[in-house]
Amino acid sequence: MNSTSLEISNLLSNSKLWRMHRPMGLGHKELHHYIEDKLPTWHKHTLGKSYRGKKIFSYSLGSDTGKKVLMWSQMHGNEPFSTYALVLAMEFLQTDHELSRLVRESLNIIAIPMLNPDGSQNFTRRNAQGININRDALRRTSPEAQILAKTFENFAPYYCFNLHDQEIYYAPQGEDRPTAMAFLVPSSDIRKTVTQARMEAMDILGYVARELNDYPLAKYNDSFMPTAFGDYFSSQGAATMLFETGYIIGDQLRRETSLLHALSILLALRHIAQSNGREYINVYEQLPFNQKHAFFDFIMKNVILKNGKQSYRVDLAINRNRLDPDRFVSFDEEYLVFDIGDLTGKQAFRVKDFEGKLILPKEKIFMYAQADWLLPYFD
Repeated sequence: MNSTSLEISNLLSNSKLWRMHRPMGLGHKELHHYIEDKLPTWHKHTLGKSYRGKKIFSYSLGSDTGKKVLMWSQMHGNEPFSTYALVLAMEFLQTDHELSRLVRESLNIIAIPMLNPDGSQNFTRRNAQGININRDALRRTSPEAQILAKTFENFAPYYCFNLHDQEIYYAPQGEDRPTAMAFLVPSSDIRKTVTQARMEAMDILGYVARELNDYPLAKYNDSFMPTAFGDYFSSQGAATMLFETGYIIGDQLRRETSLLHALSILLALRHIAQSNGREYINVYEQLPFNQKHAFFDFIMKNVILKNGKQSYRVDLAINRNRLDPDRFVSFDEEYLVFDIGDLTGKQAFRVKDFEGKLILPKEKIFMYAQADWLLPYFD
């Protein structure tokens, strides 16, 4: 990270919002009260209501003649760190910093923090209808999808920032650290045609990746998903970019990665404001792919399992058992075995060698992944 990026990161961390950081995110009212109170430069607009009747707001900033940028966060209600990142970036953009002045003079921005307030309230991925908004770009059954699509059609942005959070278990292929930030330039058709807009988006994310090269970064596979909003906007000619908050070991509340996400947004805006080149496309293309289940919570090395009259030495890879598979934070007290065998080369946030100690599973009631043992968690 260069000195300018480090300076911006330090300024972001001085925000009261960063100090208010909570794993479940801010409530709908708390979030918008904060924006009204702390971000007076942004102009508030009511876009419509969620399925449960909560108002969905947008905020605008910049020059009417500037390049148009649409940003939205938390279309999945259980991804609050994307909203922290967006609002941190919004707060920075009203300061007198030279980057903020450049963006305000050059760009015309609409931001939609918390597109899915019903999902946010219940901390669920889907909306109150049970619909994944990010797979509702074509049919638009959900009011939230209708609002996002209508905003896109009325505003006609050339640049779109789709802001999300990912699980903590991802890692860039070939890396021994979890992914801190992941990106994607979604396809515009099934052939993955590299359009001019996609090249611009790749250049922007390549620039961001170059600036953040101290961190383990990755990109998603760009297989075309026509019902996803990123792919749909890309098919309509927009330079669309996906940003995903990742994880840094030890950052349990994901405060540092939220800050990194906010910095990524600001760097992308700076590049849009000041560049017409294509010199960073190769940086994006060279990003490793984002590998799911690259990490486990815990690997128990060299344990002896007894199954009936037989016993054998294995390694166990264990993850937390989620009460709701869509929730990122809430866990019960049981851990499920995801893999059994020789796990040499596998990675975990904690690894312990049990040196041949005997493990007796309490009961055999769950089948999960390759294994069917349910173990209580123990240190």
